[in-house]
Amino acid sequence: LNGHTISKVATSPSPSYLTTVKSGGSLTIKNGTITFAATTPDTQWGGEGQPPYPGYANNTISNQGTLIIENATIENKTSKGGASYVIDNYAGANLIINEGAVLTQSGGDIAIRMFNGGSGAINVTINGGTISGYRAVWVQLASNTTTVSPIMNLTVTGGTLTSTDQNYNQAIYSYSYGNDMSNVLINVSGGTFNGDIALTGGSNKTNLETLNISGGIFNGTYGFYSYGADDKALEAITVTGGTFMTDPSAYVDTGYAATEAGGKWTVSPAL
Repeated sequence: LNGHTISKVATSPSPSYLTTVKSGGSLTIKNGTITFAATTPDTQWGGEGQPPYPGYANNTISNQGTLIIENATIENKTSKGGASYVIDNYAGANLIINEGAVLTQSGGDIAIRMFNGGSGAINVTINGGTISGYRAVWVQLASNTTTVSPIMNLTVTGGTLTSTDQNYNQAIYSYSYGNDMSNVLINVSGGTFNGDIALTGGSNKTNLETLNISGGIFNGTYGFYSYGADDKALEAITVTGGTFMTDPSAYVDTGYAATEAGGKWTVSPAL
């Protein structure tokens, strides 16, 4: 972008996006700013007594291909209510966030969504940058077919993920409408989390996601938790590193230990 800004305001109440990466396509965005907002209310959308808001799914970028963000600011200013995303990833999408990237849902909704009902894998890798929104990342299994297990891979090696939600404060939220969650894999080896990793939301808790934490700073109240059964969560979550506000010892792998200092617990190889 050579330091320039691309911006758009959608004036139609219909779903919209600023740009899209189609299946098989590849786009790298760097050295500039992209902003988008949907502002016109759809009076047919929303329940009784709710204020009208723009039509469902107003995305800055819709991604079905390969998208790389580095040293660029991507923002969505659409107000919360109609579902809006800075980057909305569908089946087949690959997203890589590198150093210098700034993704912000300043209107109050989701920064990155992974939306998949089972027709292909979604891979999101966060190596750096800052990502903030009501949820920084939402892993959403999209259909109610319990025999389908969408492939969702979220890898965090660096960066800062922040939830602006003051109630649940979930930096990452994994949710299913009914799909099996056994092919959801979240690997965290670094980064700072201003909010918790919340797992197994929704209706299907037969099989849980896999969460591996080998590093990172977790500033949320719990660091991570699952809405699934405790015994299954203990099998699905493994911790071998990281610093937490709450003792994670129940999930710490064999050969590692959590030690407390100054009200924080750090996991490292056992002496």
